[in-house]
Amino acid sequence: MAPALCSVLNAETVLVYVANNGSNDLFVWQGGGSGTAIIPKQSSKHGPAICATDETLVVAYVANESSNALFVTISPDGGSTWGFGIPVTGQSSKLTPALCAIGSTELVMVFVANDISNAL
Repeated sequence: MAPALCSVLNAETVLVYVANNGSNDLFVWQGGGSGTAIIPKQSSKHGPAICATDETLVVAYVANESSNALFVTISPDGGSTWGFGIPVTGQSSKLTPALCAIGSTELVMVFVANDISNAL
């Protein structure tokens, strides 16, 4: 599964990826020297997506279960701490979602529908 990469406000590089150990736990690596840490209680069936709005990081991922539900988790402090997974109500995806920040207040997520239509 491919990792996802972005830069936070202070130009620090942040990488998020899925563990390759069967748990499919999400991990985050910060280039500013804080190293690698698990994003608590989050696991993904596919590679995650990440974007930043100022110091806030948002990770979108497909739940590591049969529902393929879409979730997001938020770090308000550039990746040091993470909130619980928040379901994207009524949405699921077959593949990794794409995530983009527009300015500091708007996020756009695009994903492949989890049905025979494969619609975006």
